Amino acid sequence: MSNQNNAVDLLLEFIFKNDTKIPFIKPRYPVQGILIYYGISIKNIGKTDFPGGNLSDLKIKHPDYDIVIESYDSKPVPPLLPGEKIDIWVINTIINIPGPVWVSCSIKANNNEITINPYQCSRGEDNGIPLKSKNSWSHSEYVQPRLEFLQSLTNYLILFLTIIVVIDIIVGFDNIFSFIAQISSSLWNYLASKICV
Repeated sequence: MSNQNNAVDLLLEFIFKNDTKIPFIKPRYPVQGILIYYGISIKNIGKTDFPGGNLSDLKIKHPDYDIVIESYDSKPVPPLLPGEKIDIWVINTIINIPGPVWVSCSIKANNNEITINPYQCSRGEDNGIPLKSKNSWSHSEYVQPRLEFLQSLTNYLILFLTIIVVIDIIVGFDNIFSFIAQISSSLWNYLASKICV
């Protein structure tokens, strides 16, 4: 962690939400060809307060095709006490080319005398690695091919149908429904006897 009085240590992490319309499937990576909401999660990991500032110049660059998606908006970042975290949603777009991408942005404090020491981490980790750059952050990310995502969805559906068939072979659907009805009836009788006493 930084010991400078005019420096704030911030852990930045790339975040996203896929607009997949499937409630029980959450892709681990952004998916090609699906509307994605991108943002940056910011956590104050230092010992000093962050007075607030602006997040700007979010760029998502595909190095193989020299394609850049940019957000020209500047998003306000509220003050953060040590240990506080906030998610800033910046842009929503569709990426049509899968593979690795490079994500970068600038973050500046409202007070020009304060320098931001950015840290980065892998998804799901809390320990950050300090970057050499000040007031700017960058990290690599992966865009999952749409076909790969659809294959994983198909695998889930095949597994679900296999479980249904196995249960039908072992017990039979008629027996399952009567068994669930008997358990529900017994549970309601038990609860009624406890409540009425």
